[in-house]
Amino acid sequence: MIDEVVDAESGLVIVARVRGSEAGCQACAVPSSRVHSRYRRTLADAPVAGRPFRILLWVRRFFCGNTDCRAKTFTTQVDGMTRRWSRVSEGLRQMLTTVGLALAGRAGARLAAALGMPASRHRLIRLVRALPDPPVGVVAVLGVDDFAIRRGHHYGTVHKSCLNEPTEPCEPSAEEAGPGPTNEPTGVMAERRRAHHALVHKLLAQGAGFRQIARHLGWSHHTVSRYANAETWQDMMVGQKIRPSLVDPFKSYLTQRINEGCLKATTLHREIRAQGFVGSYAIVRKFVEQYRSKPDLTPVRRPPSVTGVRNCVRAPSWCVRSPKCSLACAVSGSVPGSPRPKRRRCPASQSSPRV
Repeated sequence: MIDEVVDAESGLVIVARVRGSEAGCQACAVPSSRVHSRYRRTLADAPVAGRPFRILLWVRRFFCGNTDCRAKTFTTQVDGMTRRWSRVSEGLRQMLTTVGLALAGRAGARLAAALGMPASRHRLIRLVRALPDPPVGVVAVLGVDDFAIRRGHHYGTVHKSCLNEPTEPCEPSAEEAGPGPTNEPTGVMAERRRAHHALVHKLLAQGAGFRQIARHLGWSHHTVSRYANAETWQDMMVGQKIRPSLVDPFKSYLTQRINEGCLKATTLHREIRAQGFVGSYAIVRKFVEQYRSKPDLTPVRRPPSVTGVRNCVRAPSWCVRSPKCSLACAVSGSVPGSPRPKRRRCPASQSSPRV
């Protein structure tokens, strides 16, 4: 029931109260007429002619007569206007939710302020998140992005068909099947190749082009063409084939010239260019390098230094642990850690001046 309408500077204000001698508890639905208290709620409503609109609603709190109910008291709610702990009406809530769904946070907040419904971007996002999930119909194909072909660079999508398929497919007889492959590839990679090959050929049968399939699956045009040109999915499991080189027609001539002692790539490149070779110099150089003798790059052990030999003579205990000193003792003919006669010096340090 409306008690008063006030035209204030801040906008229109309506003072109203809830009528009724009893109300039902929201927890147990048992009606009650025992009034606990009364208080006033302030609700923001949709603007009227661009002006803010508020509702001052007087409501009553009742005692719950059900002793088994967890709620001892409850407040009456007006259907289509109020809800628990809310300071806006249901009409304004729906309008802000629609703006949030259409424009999200920042843009939605600017539009709501222009329409006389000021709200922060965080509030709009909370209203959108509070919406229930839409009903999901029958899923035909489910895509899950959960693996990376090359981590951080290329990602792939696993497509799982959810359509009803026959549980017991008809197997062809041995005569109809033919010889067939004896050892089919198995494993995760084989199953992936099989599913991708079937998916690409299914889309091709529906009339889709290579570029449309690549955009739909998120693959490259080259990957789609490989699956499309493969007759069976087993062809995708074959390893990388050796590609023919431009040097192959001239290998016999190059081998003959190399056996004659010519290992200069520039000369050989010039000679086969005269015979019709169209490749680059780098290809010929790479072919010639495998016939060249490579230098021995084994590290050479350095002889012991004078300081190492002197320390070996002066520190017998350290001589046992140091590989340099052990080498110096091996040169001098002594054994590390063995007793030595007094006042005997390492031969490697006898000619060196004393520091």
